[in-house]
Amino acid sequence: MPFIIIQNGLTLKIPTQGTTDWDTEFLNEFATPISGHSHTGNGDGNQLGAGSIQDDSMDDRKIRLRTLEYLRSRNNAGSGDVDLIRANSNDEIELADEIWHDGDRSRKRISLVNNQVAAAATGLELDASKDKSLFVHYRIDRQGTANLHEEGCFTIVNKDGSYSIEGHEYVGDEAGIEFSMNVNALEYVSTDNAGSTTNYMYTLTKRFGEV
Repeated sequence: MPFIIIQNGLTLKIPTQGTTDWDTEFLNEFATPISGHSHTGNGDGNQLGAGSIQDDSMDDRKIRLRTLEYLRSRNNAGSGDVDLIRANSNDEIELADEIWHDGDRSRKRISLVNNQVAAAATGLELDASKDKSLFVHYRIDRQGTANLHEEGCFTIVNKDGSYSIEGHEYVGDEAGIEFSMNVNALEYVSTDNAGSTTNYMYTLTKRFGEV
């Protein structure tokens, strides 16, 4: 039976004009391929690239996050995603715990390691060329056989080019985390909390120094 073959991404066959008794061929060679067309590439249809979307064509009718899902951004290294903002269960705007930054103020959630020998508290580094001090309000939550919750504050002060921790006070449990400075970066040491599952430190910081 003569066919016209179309190959513009998805291969289809249609009977030539005047052809009879083509119902089975039409089902197998035309209707079935279209039904299974999934835009996965190659013979199953090409995917649309970013250039296929017109500028300014996406608006609030097309962009809507799922319930309790964050708007996300690619991280600086291009190796993963960072949560940014969402509407929480009370329909309030909520910034992600992992990162928030507004000029000299920032909020972070830092993952700690159980039974850790001196490691950096990532994100709490100072720029010696301009940072005179860093005020840190923190909360530590450690889950395990013992659930430990410590909340406190301290100030990292630049004294003639050398940083030190001053005025450390806390309430709640003694969570087994000790802080120290390694040049211009905050480090911590943690005790071994038996049955440890999660160890987080939440920080709200304020920087003081040169603009």
